[in-house]
Amino acid sequence: MRIHNNDTYAWKQTRLRILNRDDYTCQLCGTVDETGKSFDIDHIVPASAGGEDDDDNLRTICNKANRSKGAKTGPVRTTWFNPRWLDQI
Repeated sequence: MRIHNNDTYAWKQTRLRILNRDDYTCQLCGTVDETGKSFDIDHIVPASAGGEDDDDNLRTICNKANRSKGAKTGPVRTTWFNPRWLDQI
């Protein structure tokens, strides 16, 4: 289901959920921004290629990485491990 519209409540909730899941870390370069202001929520399979707004198809990506990537299909991350999680053990 497509909900991608930056002005909708549903998309804002999705954005916050993905930022939290990815620990406010760019999934391509590892940049961390705890405010989330320098991040976009990116479709792994681009919307233009039929990608949905499901959480499994979304990832946190910094603005710089997103501009350089364009509408290409990015690498699919198979695990959601973040090294900072080790500090919590």
